[in-house]
Amino acid sequence: MTLWDDIEVGFEENWPCLVTFFSGVIVTGVAFLSFHRCRRQRRESRELPRFDSSADSERSTFSRRSTIAELALPVHFVDRMVPLSRRIDSPNFRQVVGLGSLHHSDDRSDAQSDSSASFYSCDDSENFLTGSQGGGRRHSRGEDGPRPSARLPIIQKVKHNRRNKNLIQQYSWLEPLLSPIVENQAAALGVMDGDTKEPCTPLFVLAGTCPSTFPPTPMQAALFCVRPSGASDFWWVKPEFSEKQFNPELLSRSTRGKTKNAPGDKSRNAYHFLLRRFVKGAKFVTGNITFGVNSDNRAYIEEETAHNMRRRMVLYFIWVEVYSSVKATLEGKICFERPLPRSAEGPRGPPTLRARQFWVQNTELRLGPYEDEEFLSGVIPGDGFQEMYQY
Repeated sequence: MTLWDDIEVGFEENWPCLVTFFSGVIVTGVAFLSFHRCRRQRRESRELPRFDSSADSERSTFSRRSTIAELALPVHFVDRMVPLSRRIDSPNFRQVVGLGSLHHSDDRSDAQSDSSASFYSCDDSENFLTGSQGGGRRHSRGEDGPRPSARLPIIQKVKHNRRNKNLIQQYSWLEPLLSPIVENQAAALGVMDGDTKEPCTPLFVLAGTCPSTFPPTPMQAALFCVRPSGASDFWWVKPEFSEKQFNPELLSRSTRGKTKNAPGDKSRNAYHFLLRRFVKGAKFVTGNITFGVNSDNRAYIEEETAHNMRRRMVLYFIWVEVYSSVKATLEGKICFERPLPRSAEGPRGPPTLRARQFWVQNTELRLGPYEDEEFLSGVIPGDGFQEMYQY
């Protein structure tokens, strides 16, 4: 038997396997080519517009026929598309962006030309794309090139509706108590500890958790005071039956009788993180925030900014919008006074009343952004105060 006879016999016996093998190779190859073709098309469809760097070119090459204004690209996206020296030398780029033409004097070297071009391109591009009015050359109707028809999108924060069944207007009876605190006349209220007879100065009031159905509690608020020793304490204050002002008999701390308003262990544990933070003569620092009580017996929160500046918030009211004893979380707003800076002509002006969001997770208190502070028209906030941003 010859070699060809062996090959013929082997093919006749194994031809199904050979057909399956070569069919698999062909299918795999077709699938591989199709995959790379789809991937290339997808990459080309997502490719950002590229600008021709030639100074004599009159048209730019776009992978997608759209302008920078239509795409509303941020400045850092534009910076990554092509090098700055190539981008600024293209008249088409300046025409699309709306910067007009840039002329270089003939006596400048190439390095100086690139340096000046880089400066003007960065300045003008940022002013155009961000809408800034300062520095750089701005587009006008008389310059070459059309004015882009779109601007960068403005992201606006959305507030959520109130989640607390209690309304802030129900606590108007606290106004006779909050006003002396804001006016630094809290010592004239005559608050004291009924057991030890030592005077106490009110710092701020916390409200929003009562009344509640579970556990059933009446209308009341927590009054935080500082003792002569510097330690802070709190107890409950309640309104009169008319709910137009607080009950003066419950203004001082009492542990027995009809005027008992001392908190239980559960409430004291829940607000222990506030008692630790507001101690006269000692500062409680966590991160860039400092808590304490000043020499006027006012509780304050001081925030240190990135430029080593300090913003002080003189506290007088805390509103709790959402709370959970199981998750150990609190969320609400703090109401405070913002002292105005001292002017060169005279003393400080009257402080402004503001509000700012906060949230507590496992006794760690955090503040919302400074930009989201709200101005208040009175010590008791008005409508819309209970709407919160979701951070």
